[in-house]
Amino acid sequence: MVHAFDIYYNYFSFYKIPILKGRNFSPELKDESARLKLVESQTIPGSSAARQAVVVNETLYKLLGEPQLNIFNKEIGGQLLACVQITILKI
Repeated sequence: MVHAFDIYYNYFSFYKIPILKGRNFSPELKDESARLKLVESQTIPGSSAARQAVVVNETLYKLLGEPQLNIFNKEIGGQLLACVQITILKI
């Protein structure tokens, strides 16, 4: 299951989440937070689309086949910016 969260551009630095590949969100690039208008050729019938800039964890990045970053990704339905490392903390 994939969960989506809206976050601020400094989320990863604030929580010290390492970016393994790609880049963080940028406050100077306002279009990263804009909702994308997709044409039919940019979607996969029957699937959902993020319609915005996206950062994924390394598990999803590998499942997607380690696609190129900073371009539109049809499987995600948005611009894939980065792959981050998520560590599960044991309490």
